[in-house]
Amino acid sequence: MNNLIENNGFDLTKREIEILKYIADGKTSKLIGRVLFISKQTVDKHRKNMLKKTGYRNSMELVQYYLRKFL
Repeated sequence: MNNLIENNGFDLTKREIEILKYIADGKTSKLIGRVLFISKQTVDKHRKNMLKKTGYRNSMELVQYYLRKFL
């Protein structure tokens, strides 16, 4: 099974998009980690990877991308 969401523009994984949804909802890394049963550091690593993949500079730009692409 392919772990990438096709046609999302940046080859984000399903997990990255799941985390991005929580970020867009205003959740902290600590809370996202609790909900997904992963550490805050893992959430932060996913966020860092998404920024690298997209070339965006911050989480606000990631949220704007999410809102345009997935809503």
